[in-house]
Amino acid sequence: MDARRGDPPTADRQRRVGVLTFHNTTNYGATLQTLGLLRALARRGFGAEVIDYRPSAAAAYYRTKLNERDAGAKILKALRFRTFIRRHLTLSSQSCSNAADLPGVADGRYDAVIVGSDQVWNVNDKIRPFDSSFYLRFIREDGIRRISYAASFGDAFPLEPVRERISEGLMHLDQISVRDEHSRDLVRLISGRDASLVADPTLLVELSDLEEPPRLNGPFAVYYGTDAQGLGGAKSAQWCREQKLPMYSLGYRGPAGSYTRIAIGPGQWMGFLRSAAMIATSTFHGAVFAAKMGRPFVVIAREWNALKITDFARRVGLVHRVFEAGQCPNTLPAELWRNDDVVGAREKLEQLRTDSDRFLDEALALIPNSATVR
Repeated sequence: MDARRGDPPTADRQRRVGVLTFHNTTNYGATLQTLGLLRALARRGFGAEVIDYRPSAAAAYYRTKLNERDAGAKILKALRFRTFIRRHLTLSSQSCSNAADLPGVADGRYDAVIVGSDQVWNVNDKIRPFDSSFYLRFIREDGIRRISYAASFGDAFPLEPVRERISEGLMHLDQISVRDEHSRDLVRLISGRDASLVADPTLLVELSDLEEPPRLNGPFAVYYGTDAQGLGGAKSAQWCREQKLPMYSLGYRGPAGSYTRIAIGPGQWMGFLRSAAMIATSTFHGAVFAAKMGRPFVVIAREWNALKITDFARRVGLVHRVFEAGQCPNTLPAELWRNDDVVGAREKLEQLRTDSDRFLDEALALIPNSATVR
């Protein structure tokens, strides 16, 4: 069933929640975390939609990627993402590319607004520099709950140039939750406030109904990461050759000797992960989905994303599956090709999900029961 643009509010409507995050990308994790949060809200009876904010700098950045190598496959990938978003994400009736226009998109529509998940507070992101919108500063109406869910600062970057503005933004929020310990420490350091530690929203709900398994014969491995032609992809390809296991690079061109599948949408991406005998990745969401699906996996973390990946792996007891880029073994230990420990981590994943559901329930319980048009 096609998702739709949100309808205007009417009297006697169900309570409505807007979500502000990074939804308009060709990044599997970003799109699926958005869907995960929408489903978690819908399960609680809320009318949930994405506030369709598409910063012009980010849109321009993604357009330039379509002119690089493999342009045809990248365009097809973007079209498949567009189709997935249209079918499965409910967007606000208006969209905007300028932060100054956000009040006009959101005014009078919501009883609460949630910012997150993802690195919405990452100030080192050249395509998304500091933006007070992601602290919900554009929400000024009384009675509207302002909540962060699983927001992240990313890894350790200098914050001094915008520290005061971050502090003001954090004080503007009614309730704060973050995705990693590093972000929780920064919230406390900058604002003096405590933040709850919660799960990425892809862990809160079932998404397997959208999986599209690949039509391949025999076992295979996958690699997922922007560095597929760098150290991560090369090292993973080496491990797979030793096991005589074909490797598919998902979303990006892989190293020589591997198979490349760039033009796949989120459903196909999840289908590949579910079917893989081994998942190698350099990304946070690659690790999250592998753990959720109970698949054998290894992460080759890079300097700029090691904190968040290690934090997640440690919380679910799988940190031994994370290697820093310069410390990968020549041969992958035999036990990492099996999934006994990953399956054994389900209890910790379930506890993380339970704690996260509790935060959402408590935060949303403070929304007025009697929703009226403002």
